[in-house]
Amino acid sequence: MTQAVPVPRTWAAGDAFTAALANQELRDMFDWLMDPPSASVRSASGTSIASGGTFTGSPLSFDTESWDWATEAMHDTSTNPSRLYFPSDGRYLFIVQIDFALAATPTGDRALHVRANAAGNLASGTSILTRSFPVNTEANEVTSINWAVEMRRSAGDYLELWVRHTQGANNVVTAGLSASWLGT
Repeated sequence: MTQAVPVPRTWAAGDAFTAALANQELRDMFDWLMDPPSASVRSASGTSIASGGTFTGSPLSFDTESWDWATEAMHDTSTNPSRLYFPSDGRYLFIVQIDFALAATPTGDRALHVRANAAGNLASGTSILTRSFPVNTEANEVTSINWAVEMRRSAGDYLELWVRHTQGANNVVTAGLSASWLGT
């Protein structure tokens, strides 16, 4: 699952400019820049998360793609649907939105944990972020976690998300995740 970023040719005096080179050096580069790697996925049906003070279980799974890069998939809804892959080396804008369902009497906190290359295991890979957020204390209001960051990733890396809450009862979570290549 890797796609190399096109590298421009270094021209030397006397190099002939041909149609084939124009396609390779100009068309392919512009095609890449006009449609860089990006994807946006979400969990449309929601996931029931048990209340607890520690991260447990499986990462969130994303069952719906708003879009996925046409050249090479960054996400698959059937194989490892919890993963968002990075097909090329570079800087990516990574955006997360987690919505915890309405609660008649909201209590506790909500938290997000992001890991790279963890293979669905909280003890594997690299921790990117662990952050707790206060609950929205308005009755029957959604508590949302929104996080955006620019990060450098290597071709073949992927990210997964875990959430937790201390509401006291199960809470249904819907999530959205997107990433866009920004450059090298």
